[in-house]
Amino acid sequence: MPLKTDLFSVIILLGIAQAVFLAYFFGSRKVKNAQNSEFWLALLLLCFSLNLFEILMCHSNLAFEYLWVVDIGEPAILALAPL
Repeated sequence: MPLKTDLFSVIILLGIAQAVFLAYFFGSRKVKNAQNSEFWLALLLLCFSLNLFEILMCHSNLAFEYLWVVDIGEPAILALAPL
């Protein structure tokens, strides 16, 4: 199947990049108090970005070429509720 690129795919890709950047930003900061809420926020953002990546792969027809990538986002769906 041909690769499908449109404005929706670009918006999804920018959302994935932003989520990964923010997850790195929140995960690399040192927190002075005893709560580690920024770490959990970083994990939540990574789970959202994995789900968005799966949507992007299915939308742009790349899921048919790389079938192993589609299953990366499935465990992240189960981790969304506890996070």
